[in-house]
Amino acid sequence: MKREVLLAEARKRVWAGWQDSAEELASQAVATLHGLGMLVPEGGAAELEELRARPAELAPLREAALHDLPPGTQWRVIATDSESLTGLAPVCTADRRFHEIPDYPGGPKYDDEGVYDCCPWPQIETYSVDVAAYLVALLNADAEPQPDSP
Repeated sequence: MKREVLLAEARKRVWAGWQDSAEELASQAVATLHGLGMLVPEGGAAELEELRARPAELAPLREAALHDLPPGTQWRVIATDSESLTGLAPVCTADRRFHEIPDYPGGPKYDDEGVYDCCPWPQIETYSVDVAAYLVALLNADAEPQPDSP
């Protein structure tokens, strides 16, 4: 469930619980907080530790990728063979006029999603608008400076 849906459900349950009884309120709050991942079931601490370890497992893969990509590379969705934004590529840092469609009906138009000779590689086709957007969000979040772990 999406966070907004969970929060709306939490509000509804809290209000219903408040009206019914304090015991019901507590029960519904626990269920909702658990659904949001804010509470861990008894014995679930090991699962949390495993989740915390995952970024550490990604570190060597990230380091290997940085041999091919500059640190902090930002990504964008692109239109590859189709008209849909089903691909992803690093943001092109070339002069903006290289991405202009001069003969566009109604006058020249800047093409944010196009791929041109000046654009860096890799350019990856996912065949899914949603998967491409998700991967761009993940890669851009990963490119942000990582806080030091305690």
